[in-house]
Amino acid sequence: MSKRKEIGLENLRGISGKVGVEAVEKLRGTSPELSDFITEFAFGDIYSLPALTKRDKVLITLSSIITQGDVGALTVHLHSARNIGLTNEEIKNVILHCIPYVGFPKVISAMQVFEGILKD
Repeated sequence: MSKRKEIGLENLRGISGKVGVEAVEKLRGTSPELSDFITEFAFGDIYSLPALTKRDKVLITLSSIITQGDVGALTVHLHSARNIGLTNEEIKNVILHCIPYVGFPKVISAMQVFEGILKD
């Protein structure tokens, strides 16, 4: 296993926990290349950059995914936010903070995904 992959898996586990690891491994069956890109590049290289904290990186990721309206990815990253210690109130406020920038429909969708996670 390459050093990038080892670091990526360590970061993935530390940030996303079981949910993130399972999501990336599920991709391996269809596209091992995509699974490796996520592990090595996103979590091995990008998440290893030292200027931002883990918390900063997760907040940026949540905002970006809400902006894109990607409810599938949002589920995994909301779990990541909780996994690294963001409170439910902080997560709710990240979602609400996006209203003026992305509009109500995407924020409503994000809040519905978050409500589903609160029921887990």
